[in-house]
Amino acid sequence: MYDVFDILVRDLDSKTIEMRRPKTPFGPDARLVVYSNGRAFAEVRDPRTARATVERWVEAGESTSWTLLDAREFANNALTDETSWEAFLAALVAALAPHEAWHVLCESDCEQHPLQAQTLSPEELASALRRLRSEKVLPIAFHATTR
Repeated sequence: MYDVFDILVRDLDSKTIEMRRPKTPFGPDARLVVYSNGRAFAEVRDPRTARATVERWVEAGESTSWTLLDAREFANNALTDETSWEAFLAALVAALAPHEAWHVLCESDCEQHPLQAQTLSPEELASALRRLRSEKVLPIAFHATTR
């Protein structure tokens, strides 16, 4: 459902999240995965890999002081059932709550529709995502920032 589910936070708070490399039969994976509430939630990406998006959200030159979390794979996997989706939303709220500033970009059809800008609390964001799933709203194209 999601082509993009990017989360941008400054100074990733390690009190509510854990970062680790998943284990594979060949040893630790190269990916760095964020766990929130014990659930794999997002993958840490270099903000420069999404530079155009990041620089739209923050002042020019500040993109490296932010952490980009790619939650697309984890959100899409969680959409399969209500329990998984609620666990994903709880992880999202727990990950965002300690931060004074954050940005979330969600798109179901990447760069095909105008983004709706919204200012929300983490709980309001979870509620909006819950509604979009339950009402099967498409297309999804919004940029949420902290209230």
